[in-house]
Amino acid sequence: MKLIFIKLISLLFFISCTQSPPLDHEENNSILIDQLPEDFVVPQVVWDSMKPKFADEKEKPIIYTSVKVFFNEKNKNVLKKSKLIYEFNRGGGDLDLSSVIGDKPGTFFLKFELPEFENAFQKKAFFISQSRQRKVDGEVLGSGCRIIFDISTELYKQMNEKGIKINTTRDRHDSVLGGHLIFFAESEKNWLLSQVTFFDSKRTDLFCKNFRTATAEVQ
Repeated sequence: MKLIFIKLISLLFFISCTQSPPLDHEENNSILIDQLPEDFVVPQVVWDSMKPKFADEKEKPIIYTSVKVFFNEKNKNVLKKSKLIYEFNRGGGDLDLSSVIGDKPGTFFLKFELPEFENAFQKKAFFISQSRQRKVDGEVLGSGCRIIFDISTELYKQMNEKGIKINTTRDRHDSVLGGHLIFFAESEKNWLLSQVTFFDSKRTDLFCKNFRTATAEVQ
C-alpha cells in the first residue's frame, strides 16, 4: 500500500471535549510533553477516507494541532495520581503507559481534548493497532499488528460521556491502547491532524515487532 510520510514536528490530536472536561486543570496533575514526536507514517487509506478529491477543489495546508489526554481513575491507586493530564504540543506524541498506571488493578476513564477541532467539521478518528493478540481468561485481547480501525462514531460518543472505560487487570490496558490514535478534521482553510501513540516500556512483549523501536509501516 502506498504510504504518505508525514513528519509530525512541533512548530513553536476524536473530539474537542471543551463542553465538560473530565478533570480540573490542577497544576500538579498536568504534565507538558514538549519533546518532538517520532516520525510517523499515515496510511494512504486514512487520507483517502478524509480528503475528498474534487477537480475544482484547492489543496488545503495541513496544520498539526495540540492534544490533551485526560486520565481519571474510577478505582483508587489504579493511576499514579487520581487525575492526570498530559498536554502535547502541535503534532501530538508518544505516551508511555508505565508512567501513568499505578500499583492496583482496576478501572480508569480516558478522554481527549483538541481545542483547535472545536469549530472543525468532518471529524474522524482512526486507530492503528500495534498490540499482539493474546488470550486472558478465555478472552482474546489485542487487535493484532498494524490493523486500521475507523473508530470515529464510537469514540465521539464516549467523549460526550465520561470517556473510554479501560481496565488494567493483567495489563488489559496495554492490549486495548497499544498503537497510534490519529485525529483528523477539516476546517474552512486547513486540514487538522494530530496523534497520540500509546505504548508501555515495561511490557514490550505485548506489542508488535519494532513498535517504538523503529518506525512501523502499515501494509
